[in-house]
Amino acid sequence: MVAMTALWIAAAGPRFLYIVFALGLLVGRNALLELAYQLQQTRDVAKDIPGAQLSWTLAQAGTVSNQIPDTAKATGDVGTTQGDAADKLKAALQQKVAAGRLVPD
Repeated sequence: MVAMTALWIAAAGPRFLYIVFALGLLVGRNALLELAYQLQQTRDVAKDIPGAQLSWTLAQAGTVSNQIPDTAKATGDVGTTQGDAADKLKAALQQKVAAGRLVPD
């Protein structure tokens, strides 16, 4: 199962709203491989949304080096200059993630 959680964190600024998206993966297989795939699939999603910018900034998988990670998450920084850009970006990210997976259930 792939689950995406949006953590909305607004920062001070006259024209920008900063949002952190966490892409949490619970696949029971190699979540790190799935996360890498999803980051590639979603890296340009903001280009189709006027007033939105997305930069993936953090990634984390597993807790020990001798075990295949069953969870992984990525966090990205989003800047918006239009009122509905954040909602459109969230919907586009959810659609991309739902469109396909690398690691089967």
